[in-house]
Amino acid sequence: MTDGSARGRPRLLIVHASADLYGSDRACLAIARAAVAEGFEVETVVPWSGPLARELREAGAKTHVFDPLVLRRRDLRGWRAAIAPFRWIRALTRLHRFAGRGSFDIVHSNCITTLGGSYLARRWRVPHVWHVHELFGDSATSRFVLERLLGRADWVIAASGAVADQFQSSETRRRCVVAHTGADVPEDLATSRPLGRRPPVVVCVGRLNAWKGQDDLIRAVALLRDRGIEVRLQVVGEVFGAEHHFRDRLQALTHELHVEDRVAFLGERSDALELIARADIAVVPSATPEPFGMVVVEAMALGRPLIATDAGGPREIVSDGTDGLLVPPRSPQALAAAIARLIEDPEAARALGHAARQTASRFTSGAMAARVLDVYREALAAR
Repeated sequence: MTDGSARGRPRLLIVHASADLYGSDRACLAIARAAVAEGFEVETVVPWSGPLARELREAGAKTHVFDPLVLRRRDLRGWRAAIAPFRWIRALTRLHRFAGRGSFDIVHSNCITTLGGSYLARRWRVPHVWHVHELFGDSATSRFVLERLLGRADWVIAASGAVADQFQSSETRRRCVVAHTGADVPEDLATSRPLGRRPPVVVCVGRLNAWKGQDDLIRAVALLRDRGIEVRLQVVGEVFGAEHHFRDRLQALTHELHVEDRVAFLGERSDALELIARADIAVVPSATPEPFGMVVVEAMALGRPLIATDAGGPREIVSDGTDGLLVPPRSPQALAAAIARLIEDPEAARALGHAARQTASRFTSGAMAARVLDVYREALAAR
């Protein structure tokens, strides 16, 4: 690597915690695309060679594949805790070698768990932007550690107001800007007329994870069946890494509740947007607050009648009863009641979907990326 700033092109390094194509991954891609279009020389580091790595390269960002010292909760449990220090030492060694090959003008750490960006920025003595897409949870120890980490950043970007509101440090709040993650759908993507068929199709898109609430939605399907209301649920998404036990648990739940004929597990799908566009109802049943809710915006942009839980990012996006429905988290009963409400009054449901399109237009990845580029310019001007 050579110093690109001498040629008049600022050099940006984005260090990211994943190589999938979920929420923060797609935010990473949108930022890289916008920075390339703006004239930055962009390089990225991702921990494995997944679909994001391919998309980043196609966007014009040189992409390196190695562990940028990503802190994962699973590494702190059981046998993984014993070997985690060895992985961290190996990652630091790789980062040290990478740092010795040249420097960049600005480092962007995408996700709070991406620790390597902080090391590189300090090594090169360049501005460090830390982009937080996560909510810290209730652990006082985790909150203390994560806020201390953010104290090493020059700028903090929060994916939503909910993410920004969790910061307790006045210094972190002072250096924080909110850039709603946003989402986009193709303008020419064909959509079906919601609730124009029987049985209606309900779609739930997202990582299979306990906090995503897919189990609550499956229980809601069973409650609807007991009320004589037929629906077909499509669960789109996959577990992280080797956590297949959670998918097995969800599938076992469908057998326990005798709804296996009403619930289809479709896995990770490249046509997830098309599945949303053809569904009658979209549900985001998060059991704990969503940091933002990219699927919420996508479903709204596609004019779907939407149900989401009333916590975190969705609360900033959805106006209950105007462009979607909000229900309490961890309540299969509330999910079932909201689905029944939409099915029983399809015209009102379609009106919600129509209003949702207007709301979604305010939350685009382009607007998010533009806000991030403003932070870059401010960071570079302050050097």
